[in-house]
Amino acid sequence: MKICRNCKKFIDNDALVCQYCGCVNRNDNSVTRGNIERNTQAPRKKSKLWLWVLGWMCFFPIPLTILVARSKKLNNVAKAVILILFWGILIRVGTKKEKPGDITGTTEIVREMPSQDDTSGESMSQESTAVESTQETQTPVTAQSISFVEIKNVMNVGDTWQAVAIISPENTQDKTVVWTSSNEAVATVDREGNIVALGGGVTTITAKTSNGIENSFDISVEEHKDVDKRLMQVITDWNRTDDNNIGHEWSYDIRINGERAKGEMEVAVGDNISFSARMEEEDTKPDISSESASHTVTKEDNAVTSKLDALAESKENNSTQEIPKELLKSGKNVALNQAPSQISNFTATIKTADGKVLIAGSTEQLVGQGIKLEEVRMRFTITQDGTLKNGTELRIPLEAINAKYSTGFYANLSSGTTEPVAGVGTIKLDTRPDNLAYVLTISQEFVDSVPNGTQKTVEIVQRSSGYGEVSAKSSFKDLILTINGEKFTFTPVRRQFKKIENNFAVGSSAFSLTANSITIATEVNDSNYYNNMLESDGQNPGETGIPDGDIISIHHIKANPGSKIIDVKIENNKRYTSSLPISEDGRYLVKGDNITGRTIESDSNHKTLTLPETATNEDIFRALHQTGKNTSVIIKKGDGDYIFAINLGKMKGPEATTYHDFWPSDDYATKGDEVQEIDRTEEVNNRVDKILKNTVAIHGTGLATRIVFADSSINNSISTDSHSYSYSVNDQGVGTKISNNALKAQTTPSNAKSTGQQKITVHHLDTEGNELITQDYAYGYPAGSPIAPASPNFNAAVKTIPGYKLLTTAPTNPITTVNGTQLTTAKSIPFANDDQVFYYVYTANTQKVTYTVIDETEQKTLEDKKPLVSGPSNSKLPNDTQAKYQDIIDGYMDKYELVGSDVLPAKFDSNDNVDQNVVIRLRHKQESVVENKTVTQTIQYVYADGSEAAPTKVAKLDFTRSNSKDLVTGQIVANGNWAPATNSFSEVASPNIAGFTPDKAKIDAVNVTADSNDINEKVTYTANPKQKVLYTVIDDTEQKTLRDKEKLVEGDSDTDLPASATADYNNVVEFYKSKGYELVSQEALPNKFDTDASVDQVVTIHLKHRTESKEETKKVSLTVNYHGAGDKTPPSHVEEATWTRTVITDKVKETVIDNGTWVADKGKYAEVTSPVIEGYTADILVVAAETVTQDNIVKDVNYTAKPVKPNKPGEDPNKPENPQKPGEDPNKPGDPQKPQPDPSKQKYKLPNTGITSSNLVTTIAALGILSGVVLLRRKKNFK
Repeated sequence: MKICRNCKKFIDNDALVCQYCGCVNRNDNSVTRGNIERNTQAPRKKSKLWLWVLGWMCFFPIPLTILVARSKKLNNVAKAVILILFWGILIRVGTKKEKPGDITGTTEIVREMPSQDDTSGESMSQESTAVESTQETQTPVTAQSISFVEIKNVMNVGDTWQAVAIISPENTQDKTVVWTSSNEAVATVDREGNIVALGGGVTTITAKTSNGIENSFDISVEEHKDVDKRLMQVITDWNRTDDNNIGHEWSYDIRINGERAKGEMEVAVGDNISFSARMEEEDTKPDISSESASHTVTKEDNAVTSKLDALAESKENNSTQEIPKELLKSGKNVALNQAPSQISNFTATIKTADGKVLIAGSTEQLVGQGIKLEEVRMRFTITQDGTLKNGTELRIPLEAINAKYSTGFYANLSSGTTEPVAGVGTIKLDTRPDNLAYVLTISQEFVDSVPNGTQKTVEIVQRSSGYGEVSAKSSFKDLILTINGEKFTFTPVRRQFKKIENNFAVGSSAFSLTANSITIATEVNDSNYYNNMLESDGQNPGETGIPDGDIISIHHIKANPGSKIIDVKIENNKRYTSSLPISEDGRYLVKGDNITGRTIESDSNHKTLTLPETATNEDIFRALHQTGKNTSVIIKKGDGDYIFAINLGKMKGPEATTYHDFWPSDDYATKGDEVQEIDRTEEVNNRVDKILKNTVAIHGTGLATRIVFADSSINNSISTDSHSYSYSVNDQGVGTKISNNALKAQTTPSNAKSTGQQKITVHHLDTEGNELITQDYAYGYPAGSPIAPASPNFNAAVKTIPGYKLLTTAPTNPITTVNGTQLTTAKSIPFANDDQVFYYVYTANTQKVTYTVIDETEQKTLEDKKPLVSGPSNSKLPNDTQAKYQDIIDGYMDKYELVGSDVLPAKFDSNDNVDQNVVIRLRHKQESVVENKTVTQTIQYVYADGSEAAPTKVAKLDFTRSNSKDLVTGQIVANGNWAPATNSFSEVASPNIAGFTPDKAKIDAVNVTADSNDINEKVTYTANPKQKVLYTVIDDTEQKTLRDKEKLVEGDSDTDLPASATADYNNVVEFYKSKGYELVSQEALPNKFDTDASVDQVVTIHLKHRTESKEETKKVSLTVNYHGAGDKTPPSHVEEATWTRTVITDKVKETVIDNGTWVADKGKYAEVTSPVIEGYTADILVVAAETVTQDNIVKDVNYTAKPVKPNKPGEDPNKPENPQKPGEDPNKPGDPQKPQPDPSKQKYKLPNTGITSSNLVTTIAALGILSGVVLLRRKKNFK
């Protein structure tokens, strides 16, 4: 609010004219008391009111009291009455309150500080100037009630939901809400109302406003265990069981509970699961079939498999083929049920890598999203109930909720190898996510040593291989690991998904996944390439340093002393890559989100080359460049070290692998979203899917090689001399080194030797003493040990080794690589006081290498899997094998060309079921054959009756080409280019024959090729007819022909035109002029008729539409009407403007073709000042200038009579309320030169004491009267 400077009443801040008196007020948000005073009277000095109050308090009441008390003329009663009366009046007056309705205010100090924008150069005082002001106190609008948009009373652990509060009234100034939860162990709530359910129970959620208004509701949080909820792995698959071709490719849409089937879903006993599948053939007339089923989950269910029967009707051949699939059934999955009944008293502990031992039921807070484990220790009792036989498997179930199934997950739960369990059998980890379990296989020793009805207590330790960690899939939920009912909970830290920004890089790393091996993985990455592609919608990959050539990595591996490498294997038959960790908006890659591995299925099967031990890095990368991507070289050095190399292929250009190449469904981002913690919208995924379709698969693309060691009981390791060198090899075979990685890793033994234990080692050797597989071993206490009872015997068993069979006799050549005892059968071996070594010897089976020859021209096989060479398993091929292989190829070279041939394997494999086969691919050889061709032109000249008019003319053109002949089939398979490519017959003029005219004056030149047919032309002569002159009339305006070749005159050849022809020609023009046309041009008539009977003479008249222009005007005005002043009302003010335009009319069509543009003679009406009428106030002082439009404008100005104020006695009624100096504007606010208080500056308010100016005056007057009385009395006394 502000105060009117005339009538002093409060008006709105944005009011220009006071609604009470009509005074014009400037728009000022802070009208001070000083402003009011300057509008009503001359400036005066500032009041020192507080000095007067202090003076009267100190110099009148107190001295008066002393005088009265000391007076000798007054008795004590009189003194008491006077003092009580005096101080009573003083206190009563001083504490008097204002009546209701009085205007109260605050005294505020406005400090004018120097402005930062002041550029006057004058220095301002640091002293603040104080100005008293009276300001209205407004009451803020506060909250009266609070409610909720929605209330949710039941949530499950892990759920999140946002509560929204509504504060009434709507215009509440402070809408701050404070949220609280009465039990944060059950659920928490943040300041935005986001609620996270954490544990079972009930909590009260309260919303409270800043002024104390509150409301609340209860939430009951349910734990999954109460309803037996669990994660169920979802696997969808289909297969064809018939051999008939019933149509084109098929697409499948498989849904569970109405949503597309994903990797896993959470179910509870009693839940109803609906399955549906739709199959659609992808052609123009698709066959469509669908089926559905449902199942209610029971306590016995662990996996529910939905398989559908569907009937597909082929519309192409009107036949019906059946595609049978099993209908719904429940699968027994022991791993997700209770443990086998033979296992009891089960306990489990987990030891983390930092040495902390976790017991069942404990919860561990993770530092990040994962944890490294050292071992899993299980102790339980096995009861022989008569069903446990040699080979019986007992599954100890593992259940992982919210776990990221990865190599590191499995590597932390076991050593990755099958381990012996003394007196029981062996144990291994089944790593199938849908059937995760430790599998305990019973041995014959257990059957023999544990009678029916008795028990055996077992303790098993599964040590981690040391690679990776157990990680949470979602960082918003607990990771729960349950081992046969023993539950371990891990709470992760919520992930922060930051952008990855790295250019192209290739790197190799070494790590151990099992106790007997080290894996060397080589991968390429380039996050910035993806960032650029995603940000530019696939248009700009940017420059991130991607090399042009093949990416080839060469690993030089040297084992440390004591570690013996027995094999090197390429882990994958094809290259692998991974899903992409894409941001929520689909614009970049992020760190820390979940990904999953993918196989590049478009790759050909992996090939391994043979190179000599002396091959250099350059020899290796050149050989791999020639064989292409997904190939490798493995070289075993004489000193037991290895060199192996891989070719990952090109990462740019047409040879690079795109996501569409191996993921033709083009939904790579959508599928990746299913494993990510980030959740993208369908719209974002669709956009990214389109981008990735043509994007090169770089991120995470690689190959892995596994090094297998002989002894898994020790820490096998590779030395620091092991290195990986990566090259970019161009099309010329020149390599550029792009990285050099040192490799370092070691294995972790699956078992440790305790004090007093002895070791039994069993080797598996070939006849030359080479280790075939990792040796078996066990630790145990011998009989009579002072430390512990004798351990059960170790059961040495014959291994099934592909490509080998057990030798049951002593080998021809004694084994010298191992100092031990040969075994020929399974044997139970007791532990002795010393370590013992045994070995089995196996003879190699004979393996074959075959060859196949394929004719790629005719797509047929010429020779199929013909024997090439044979030899023992895992032995090198004979030295002459390559020569024999080349002879086979050369035998086809007389009629074939070599397309390509598989590289011979380095050695025979060990697969007894499938022979190694190399393929030779050929195409037909061709030779060049010359072909000639002649094209002839014949022209005949005849009369109309067919008789010869002139001799016939004949011309010839010759062409030659070389064709390709298939030497296998003898057929021409490719035609060469004719020489010359084109040729032409020249133009031939028809002979002149008097009195006759040929129908063709000439035979035009014509271009021909060897493929052109012979040309036969005939020219016919006829007697000459009369000649004609024709005319054509063209309307240029509408671009159309009014008359086309109308006859004007005719006559004999080469004669003058008649005189009437000109008049007739001009009459045509005049006719059109009368129709509104205007002549543009008129072609002149020829003087004579021509002699060309084939073409008439034509003259052309060009016309255009005549137009007529006419000017139009229009007048408009601004009228200001005045109202409300009675007979003093001024006449209306009128100002006119004129609009003008030119209209153009087409005289042919009599239509307007251009309405022209209206142009005004002025742009704006002038500003109109409302006349000043004494005693009246106009609501509009000045009518602003208005833009001239094509409509009349009317403005109304209303006058309001000013209120009449009664005059004081003796006051001049004509005297103005606010006297002004001569020439001063009565509406001018204050002194413009005097600094005004700045309302934006800080104000310091003094407290409202309740004493108003009127109270102070009353107090002073009362005190003055009383003091006068006392003084008069004293004066009389003095007299």
